[in-house]
Amino acid sequence: MKESRSWTIENDLTLSEEETLAAYTKSIRQQIRQAREGGVIVVFAKEISEFVEFFNDFAARHNLNPTSIRRLEELGDDCLFSYAVYEGQKLSAHSYLVDRPNKIVRSWQSASGRNIEGVDKSLVGKANKLLHHEDMKYFKSQGFEVYDFGGYTIDPPTDSLAGINTFKASFGGKVVECKDYYSYPFVFLKWLGGLFGLVGRG
Repeated sequence: MKESRSWTIENDLTLSEEETLAAYTKSIRQQIRQAREGGVIVVFAKEISEFVEFFNDFAARHNLNPTSIRRLEELGDDCLFSYAVYEGQKLSAHSYLVDRPNKIVRSWQSASGRNIEGVDKSLVGKANKLLHHEDMKYFKSQGFEVYDFGGYTIDPPTDSLAGINTFKASFGGKVVECKDYYSYPFVFLKWLGGLFGLVGRG
């Protein structure tokens, strides 16, 4: 193990789904339900090129660093992908770094689709919230015990970072200081994510 100190928001995946939902804000619960009722479904896939295409389109529109097939291939089974899909179209996508020895999954990259003809803009945001919830359920079923939202900024210097903090906190997790926490492989993955500016986005 390597000592690594930072702040993040963690959700306890050992809780029941009822307890998990109860910890969410009322707005988050409503939007998750509305996304489901609106026909959004969640899928998990390992096709790297599919994720790279979707994420890089988002990155180009938001002045973020792109990712690459090679970079994600190097992570192997330590990187997983999920999508919120509406009528065959991707509305939101997440990538995760997983630390199996410590039963931790960490949110890494997040992207939303461009304006899609015939899709209510608000549905995209709701789909992203549903995706986080379904991701938690999936990783719980796989034996993970901690869902790490990918960082928390103490005294955020901008409204944007404050908004990201608020978004992550709305799922009811706890702000924690990370110390003596991650295995060496996972510390490397966290460093890699920070190096390319892709960690900690909602």
